[in-house]
Amino acid sequence: MKKTIGKTAGCALAACCLFSASPRPEAAVPAAGDTVARSGFRHPIDAPRLLAGSFAEMRTDHFHSGVDYKTGGREGMPVRAAAGGEVVRVSIAPGGYGYALYVAHPDGYTTVYAHLSRFRDDIARWVKLRRRELRMNSGSLYPRRGQFPVAAGETIALSGNTGSSMGPHLHFEIRETASQRTLNFPALGMLRFTDGIPPLIEALHYVEVDTVGGIPVHAAPVSIPLRRSERGRYEAVDTVTLTGRGYFVLEASDRKDGVNNTMGIYRIRERVEGRQVFGYRMDGFAFDRTRYCNAVVYYPIQRRSRNEVFRLAVLEGNRLAVYDSVVSRGTIAVPEGETRRVGIEAEDDSGNVSLLELVVRGAPARDLSARAQGVPADRRRTFTRYRDGLRVVMPREVLYESIYYRQSRRETPRGNAAAAKVVRLSPEYEVHSSDVPLHGYITLSIDCDVPAALRGRAVLASVGDDGRLSSAGGRWSAEGEVSGRVRRFGTYCAVADTVPPRIAPLFAEAVQTREGEWLTFSLGDNFSGIASWSAAVDGAWVPLERDVIRNRVAYVVCREELAPGERHTLELEVSDGAGNRTVWRGTFRR
Repeated sequence: MKKTIGKTAGCALAACCLFSASPRPEAAVPAAGDTVARSGFRHPIDAPRLLAGSFAEMRTDHFHSGVDYKTGGREGMPVRAAAGGEVVRVSIAPGGYGYALYVAHPDGYTTVYAHLSRFRDDIARWVKLRRRELRMNSGSLYPRRGQFPVAAGETIALSGNTGSSMGPHLHFEIRETASQRTLNFPALGMLRFTDGIPPLIEALHYVEVDTVGGIPVHAAPVSIPLRRSERGRYEAVDTVTLTGRGYFVLEASDRKDGVNNTMGIYRIRERVEGRQVFGYRMDGFAFDRTRYCNAVVYYPIQRRSRNEVFRLAVLEGNRLAVYDSVVSRGTIAVPEGETRRVGIEAEDDSGNVSLLELVVRGAPARDLSARAQGVPADRRRTFTRYRDGLRVVMPREVLYESIYYRQSRRETPRGNAAAAKVVRLSPEYEVHSSDVPLHGYITLSIDCDVPAALRGRAVLASVGDDGRLSSAGGRWSAEGEVSGRVRRFGTYCAVADTVPPRIAPLFAEAVQTREGEWLTFSLGDNFSGIASWSAAVDGAWVPLERDVIRNRVAYVVCREELAPGERHTLELEVSDGAGNRTVWRGTFRR
């Protein structure tokens, strides 16, 4: 059977441009440079190699796991297999990668193609059948061995904008098949991109650190004025005074030729008098290690910055194998009155290097004991704290380093319950500091008197720096607490969400439809968010496509299940995170 992608597949297609007219494949655009790299892989799209994102960029709580190819702001660009192999996984997700294909290759690698709008027709037909058999709106499907072979350069999908995508592009990865470790393939020379721009060094800070009662205590960062002497060369304006023992924090970013997007840094080296004391190199990572990015960065600055903010030191709880030639965990101390020359190199994945040079002078350590406030929490042991109606349980290894833990009760709330349309059930609690990252979940339990009518709708709420309330999950328990697992320190309270989700059809009642046409609904919720969705046509379950960015769901009309010329009933049920439910019923014609 001829393998195709196009409108001939009709509603057998498992994905489309959410939620507009289905895109047609575009003509291939010639690209500069070699098509096939020495590794045997070719670029997955025939277009200028312009990137919107690079490997291992610092994203919220994770490293970027591949590269993002620009598609000129358009969907429907042919996506080609980077090498010969077979499809081993098809993913359909409302967020994340959206529609994605995983292709295994005989040389031990797997390539991943994400945010797609269409699959190849035979794959799409199989996906449609399996989704109905499994009653699956989202999830992963695994073809049998040899079911969907692909040839190098064959069109296997069309690019799109599905999942957690803020604009049309193609996300592409190369992984080790056995471990599923994702690789920095540009830096490893497996595929190359045109790039002659060295990284930009944006700022440098110094953080003094001491140990008080066995717990690390960090001083506030001291910023160091810099200047650029020439392209790729930077220096400190004056001799830098370093108090006690500490480490540097480097803010840097990268650019590629032809685009304005900010990219990530591949390698950093720090030398003191020519001797390396710190080295970072990101050749790849396992997905269960991706959250360690919060330990690689200096988190208090990174969470507010668009730059890469590297801590040139290794925290005790950082398990990433990306460091080499690190001395004293990267901390340095210069004897009082003496000077040292320090060089810091930042390198991108194309081998461009920028160098920052400075002269540092040692000074006496400051007394940091005043910063040791709170209850010691050893990261190697479970920590439990109950006070003023709040119980906190932190499992072992949830912290990257031990801390002096603090919590307090705020009687005058910052969060605006009226704006969130929720019922406040408790005071607000400041749980340590949002500038300290967590690697795993901690459990918060707020002891509060919840009226019986609200217990089934009680959840935790997080209070943002701007006072905005957002849902943090959880539920009321028979012990009289509203409890939940959260992954961030910050301010929390208990609320009740009693408002059901909103469903708004974007089509008229009894609308006349054609095969392949989308019946789209706009969804909304006041607080706890859309948690589940399900639809039925004439009482029979049908799959829905979900777009989390635009907050929509859609049903595609298929001739295989509907007789033409008849009126059909469509029912959509949506629930939010607090268990509130809304049902919409209407009709359409086929």
